[in-house]
Amino acid sequence: MNGVNRANWRSAIIVLAVLVVVVLVVVVRVMNSNTSCPPMLINDGVNNEATNVANIDATKRLVAITTTFPLYDFAKQIGGEQVEVVSLLPAGVDAHDFEPTAKQMIEIANADVLFYNGAGFEMWIDKLIKALKNDGDLFVVDGTEGLPLLDVNSDNHYDNESNHTHEDNVSHEDNVSHEEDEVNHNHEEDVSHEDNISHEDDHVHGVYDPHVWLNPQLALLQAEKIYNAFCQLQPASATYFEDNFDKLKEQLLQLDLAFEQELAEVNNRTFMVSHSGYRYLADRYNLNPIAVTGIHPGAEPSQRELREMIDFLQASESKYIFFEPTVSNKLAEVVATEVGAQVLILHPLENATKADIDNNETYVSIMWRNLDNLKIALQ
Repeated sequence: MNGVNRANWRSAIIVLAVLVVVVLVVVVRVMNSNTSCPPMLINDGVNNEATNVANIDATKRLVAITTTFPLYDFAKQIGGEQVEVVSLLPAGVDAHDFEPTAKQMIEIANADVLFYNGAGFEMWIDKLIKALKNDGDLFVVDGTEGLPLLDVNSDNHYDNESNHTHEDNVSHEDNVSHEEDEVNHNHEEDVSHEDNISHEDDHVHGVYDPHVWLNPQLALLQAEKIYNAFCQLQPASATYFEDNFDKLKEQLLQLDLAFEQELAEVNNRTFMVSHSGYRYLADRYNLNPIAVTGIHPGAEPSQRELREMIDFLQASESKYIFFEPTVSNKLAEVVATEVGAQVLILHPLENATKADIDNNETYVSIMWRNLDNLKIALQ
């Protein structure tokens, strides 16, 4: 009997041990699937006070609305299968002149989160936010809140005195540096720089230049805002969102490093573009863009300014001018014809073309092509 009892006890202990292991595995899986979200940044640009996350069904895909191509692409990559991402912009339209339709306004109101660029890029956004201020189920994320922005009237210096502060809120401080004294401006004094050409409608966007995404470091910070918002809205998928964000982060850091290293070796640092949308790119990599039109492509230069650009190109070694696939290049064509310049494409990424969409282009893939064309023009 004693031998039988001992055998039974051994069996019971083995079964109990197996049960304990099973319970531990289940607990670990549950804990991993509910990884706590990163704390919402104070200046993250998220309307989290008015948003009732409890009203969001955790079993359904989130619906996210975006206003620029970088935000759309980042949201798709980070959200993956857990998020339905909708771009307000039809393919190929000029994002500067776009305004959402009444139908799109309803789609925004019914969405879980709206990602907009901010800094005056969407001239209709304030009216929309005011109309939806009582919608407690909509996250509203300002993509430039907290980022260092360039004043449209300054000589390419970040305005860190504004409410767009960013010191302690970024978790990428080792990789992202925004200090003003690191930006080296080797611009010729006799050149009509992109920032110094006084186009009549330069204030159409507001006080700040909104084209932050053309600096991959700032694009990374916009991507982080998207990750934070998704995590807050659907904590059960936090690990999934984090994995996707980390993959995108690595791509953006590699892109930034390639731009920095390869553009450091070019002989010429001045190039001409259709409109004044490349100041963040220029500041990051010590370049000097000359823009035919202002912050808004419709802000045309005077005859004197146009003549100055033509004279400069004729006297310089630069034989290239950049056109853009989503804005009017009419004046740029005049300049190119006058000086006999060759044409290259520099994609502003404000919106995607139909070809971009058909070819499954991403922010990163388009920026790699931009780098290739910049190296050609600046050789």
